[in-house]
Amino acid sequence: MIIAAWTLLALIRTPSALLVNGLPANSARYWVLVFAEVLASLVPWMLATPLILRIAEKLPLQSRALGRQLAIHFPLGMAITVAASGAGVLLMQPFLDTTPGSEFAWWKRQTTIASFYAATSYISVLGVGYATAYFQRYQRRERLLLESRLQALTAQLNPHFLFNTLNSISALGYDNPALADESLSRLSDILRKTLSATPAQIPLAQEISLVRQYAELYTMLIPDRIRVQFDVSSDAGSAAVPCMLLQPLVENAITHGVCRLEHGGSIILDARVANHTLLISLSNDGLKVDGPHRDAPEHGTAPLRTAAGGVGLANVRERLAVLYGEEHDFALRHRPEGGAVVSLSIPFRRMAA
Repeated sequence: MIIAAWTLLALIRTPSALLVNGLPANSARYWVLVFAEVLASLVPWMLATPLILRIAEKLPLQSRALGRQLAIHFPLGMAITVAASGAGVLLMQPFLDTTPGSEFAWWKRQTTIASFYAATSYISVLGVGYATAYFQRYQRRERLLLESRLQALTAQLNPHFLFNTLNSISALGYDNPALADESLSRLSDILRKTLSATPAQIPLAQEISLVRQYAELYTMLIPDRIRVQFDVSSDAGSAAVPCMLLQPLVENAITHGVCRLEHGGSIILDARVANHTLLISLSNDGLKVDGPHRDAPEHGTAPLRTAAGGVGLANVRERLAVLYGEEHDFALRHRPEGGAVVSLSIPFRRMAA
């Protein structure tokens, strides 16, 4: 990119150099010669550009220390400008027919003239360096804020999941202490995994494994009432998804759907990849909703306002918005026969297990 930028500048300067040298503009050979001369004079600037960009990165502009920074930049800029200009004059000398007077006196005069013009080149490259450094710092700051926000959202999920499950185990303890004890052991295994240092995104197959454990725990708490079916394609299993994405959805399907039916019901999770997009659908049996069936897509920044939209669903939607912005879709639809379907789509990004 640096070489291309300076080469483009050489092309721009070539016509003016032709006029100054008085060379015939209709000769292709002279065009090439003058272009080579101008390009040779800019080669030292190609080499100096990374150094100038590094200076901009290490000496960011600060209003409180502006005077001290200018005192550092002035001698540095002068030294780099004179050195690059002097080296450029030496490199362009072979393309000239003669040098009037002594070579040293000619070099010194040409270097002085070139340095005055090249001061703007140093300032321009320094400005690009400051803009690049500012953009990188802005990206780092945004990434840190994003990670902090995701960590806060994930931290909200664990207590919500924990309290709901403990309430169910507590109710079971009066009737079947042995099963309650086994359920607590299973819960501790799940918490050990969910509360450990887990990355913000994991493969879908790993998320499915956590959901299976959670479903098995609930099957122990209310046996013969929950049937969970997973239909995940092989390519979808390697897709990167936010950690704890599916658990709140399954919890919502159980507590607000299947558990409200006298004889329980089924939960079906389907995941596939189509057109570089991961499509996930979670349907569950449940009570019928009175009135017209609502189709409530959730996209962008509007909060969830649905009959079954508790903390878990709102948290999932918020995390999807933080991670994917406008690249995701989230919808909750009540089925005419009862129950609901949650559908979401996110960009497909393959992730190693």
